[in-house]
Amino acid sequence: MTERVDYLENFRHNLRLLRQHRKYSRAELARRVGITPQYIATLESGDAQKSPSLEKLVKIANALGTTPGKLLEVKSSTDLRKYIREKFS
Repeated sequence: MTERVDYLENFRHNLRLLRQHRKYSRAELARRVGITPQYIATLESGDAQKSPSLEKLVKIANALGTTPGKLLEVKSSTDLRKYIREKFS
């Protein structure tokens, strides 16, 4: 049996981790992307099971200096932190 991958949960986790690493507030990231801070909060919290459009996913990734694939990637927190250190340090 194959394991179900929850890309939306990966996205939420990776979005929050990358945003915090870049030291962007939700308001700052929202300004860079052209969306509201509340929308960023909704994406990070998962309260509404909301997923971004492909266009917004690309804009968010660009604003964070990464790729949409990295935002969706299945990795442990340790692996993602290692990627962040290598990419942004």
